[in-house]
Amino acid sequence: MIRHATQWIALLALAALSVACATSPQTGSQDSLTDTLTRLQERQAAGRVGAIHGYHFFSGPDVATRFKNGLVSLIPLSPDLEAAITQAHEAYATDRLAPLAPQVVQQRFAILDDYVREVKQRGLGAMIRVTTTDPKEARYDFTDVPEGRWLLVAEVTSRVSVLYWAVPIEVRAGEALAQNLYESNIWVEGLK
Repeated sequence: MIRHATQWIALLALAALSVACATSPQTGSQDSLTDTLTRLQERQAAGRVGAIHGYHFFSGPDVATRFKNGLVSLIPLSPDLEAAITQAHEAYATDRLAPLAPQVVQQRFAILDDYVREVKQRGLGAMIRVTTTDPKEARYDFTDVPEGRWLLVAEVTSRVSVLYWAVPIEVRAGEALAQNLYESNIWVEGLK
């Protein structure tokens, strides 16, 4: 029985590693990231910008918990990264939204870490924006955001797990997009 359980755990770990490797933006086209960053820079220079705002909260049966003073990041979203994020979330959702083991979460989050590192290595770290939710209502705001695809990223830690948000959005010039981060759009949950 223990031998079979060990084999299943090994197979699950191998499957998770395969998903992480297969979906890594590093294995995709470098042109995808280059095209995305170039397009966003051109739109910013042309004044084709919009705004994003929302609230970060979790609704429980009796009360909503607002995540005040929490960090929310905004990352340029290439097609390769979007495919990787979507595939990682679908694998999590297929498993009935069960919290993932810490090593699996690390593998999934490495996708974002590698991508952000690549953007910064290209000297475009300013394209990655970070803000803090306000201390009263847990609202976040991003202004002067170039038109295009972006990824909202946030996390909240509890005593037993970490909730991660990675929400793809589309910014349109001259418009203010409202996008809340809440229980319905959690990317993955991982055990501590």
